[in-house]
Amino acid sequence: MRTLPLWLLLAGAGLLQSCAVEDCSTRDDTRELLGSIDVPVSHAAAGLPGELKLEEGEVLRRLKISIRKGKLKVERIVEKEVGQLGAQFGLLEAEAAKRADLEPFSGALVLAVDENGAAARGGLQVDDVVIGYMGKAVTSPDQLDHWVEQSEPWQPAELRVKRGAETIQVIVEVGSDPEQGSSRVIERALVTEDDRRRTGLELAEIPEDIRPLLLGQGRPEPGLIVVGVLPGGPAYFEDIRALDLVVSVDGAPLRGMGAYREALDSKPSGSAVALAIQRNDRALEKLIIVESDATGSSGFNILGLIKRESRPEKSEFEMIWGLLVDAETCHSIKKEDDGLEYRTERSWGAVLDLVAWRETPKKSELRLLWFFPISFSKG
Repeated sequence: MRTLPLWLLLAGAGLLQSCAVEDCSTRDDTRELLGSIDVPVSHAAAGLPGELKLEEGEVLRRLKISIRKGKLKVERIVEKEVGQLGAQFGLLEAEAAKRADLEPFSGALVLAVDENGAAARGGLQVDDVVIGYMGKAVTSPDQLDHWVEQSEPWQPAELRVKRGAETIQVIVEVGSDPEQGSSRVIERALVTEDDRRRTGLELAEIPEDIRPLLLGQGRPEPGLIVVGVLPGGPAYFEDIRALDLVVSVDGAPLRGMGAYREALDSKPSGSAVALAIQRNDRALEKLIIVESDATGSSGFNILGLIKRESRPEKSEFEMIWGLLVDAETCHSIKKEDDGLEYRTERSWGAVLDLVAWRETPKKSELRLLWFFPISFSKG
């Protein structure tokens, strides 16, 4: 009886193993979340910073904030109610100017009139030439459009109009167009601290005038914003999240980044530090164990017979090239519709994954002989 070569058996075993349990994978969507934060307009109730102040007649429609690479950007989008006549104007070119006995390009030719607009109600007609608006000579359609937009809606406006050989006066009640939008952006450099090595946190000091916009009126007190959490680090396991506000360390208020650095510098590795946190309207207490290097990795590999690798976000263990035993644990931060979700996924398989287990936050599955799954849903 012929036997198959050892290398072919191992290749076939590896193929069967790869078909069994899917490898868990790591991911961090925190940057994606912080790249575009839609802020409720109500957060601006106490007023916008000077550079973003609303002008007369403007209405705030949207606020967006982003935090990237130590910079904060605030964009505000507004609508302003502007005047409109419900008519379209064009250049007074030579032929139309000759019919009106005017110099070319010396007025605004009426090209179209909205039958339900202010111009139609006032009697303006197609082919009329507007030569005056509120006592000022009109020399172009752009100039006329600008003056109309600057007019106060629902107030009467006087137009001098050339209709054929006649010069007449037309009185219209200026209409309103609220669809005109504009945006303005400011950028600020942030004081930041990358403390992933000790606590797994990245923090930023938000300027005082921006803090109510980002956090709302209920959280105006000083503190530091969480802008990053190391997957698998100390803060991760305490469920500290991006946009949490850290207000104190061991009961001492955080008036700025200097206070945080001073408090943590006095903590040796292995000691506990109590963080008071505000998340929306909730006050939370988190206890973190300070590490010497939470970002470090370790492991060993003895010819693939026994292998172990460990990083903050992922750990792996294998025996005999993963054919006898393979196990993985992965930590991820994934963006969901309602924010960020912390996920820990675990999987293991034994003897070519003839028996395999996979566990996620929402589902667990036991698989026998590669094709008999038994699933357990959570929640």
